[in-house]
Amino acid sequence: MTDTYQCCDPRRRTALAGTLLPVSGVDYIEVTQGATTADPTVIDIWLVKPLALPAALLTPAQIAITGGLRFPAPKVSLVEALPGPGTVDHYRVTLPGGQPTDFSTYQLALVTGPGGPPPGFIDPRQSTVDFSFKIACSTDFDCHDACDDRQTPGRPSRSLIMPRGTGAGSAARCWTGSPRWCPASVRMTPPILP
Repeated sequence: MTDTYQCCDPRRRTALAGTLLPVSGVDYIEVTQGATTADPTVIDIWLVKPLALPAALLTPAQIAITGGLRFPAPKVSLVEALPGPGTVDHYRVTLPGGQPTDFSTYQLALVTGPGGPPPGFIDPRQSTVDFSFKIACSTDFDCHDACDDRQTPGRPSRSLIMPRGTGAGSAARCWTGSPRWCPASVRMTPPILP
């Protein structure tokens, strides 16, 4: 299952896609978690438009993930520019296993270095995405199966794609059944209230 965090400003996206300048931004991200916390998590960062390599290469130090309440934000071990060799239309970021995450909002940012601004080839307004590693997982208020480390062998891993900038509120929008962006496979069932 795949869910998407997409760009929420269509005019900005259109302007970036139409410019001749070598500048792009984050269009959306796809988060695919392993079957257990011991397995790696992969985040695909899709750009609004392709960029030329090697100018647009990123390193793990240029992918900042912040957030998390119970556990620290996971560290990035590998960044691949795809499809290559002359251009990049998305980056594949690998987070090694053994880094648990929680249900809180995390932020992924493309930066020049720790605490720095975005690289010159990334639009500052399209350089960050708020997301949750657990939006597709059940909660105490949901009737779906649990999403934890006890998944059975052969059961598909869960992945997540959501609109840019929705953060924790996205769970509420999905939970209330808003069809605007919440795929049917991710909609949560509201609790039955008295």
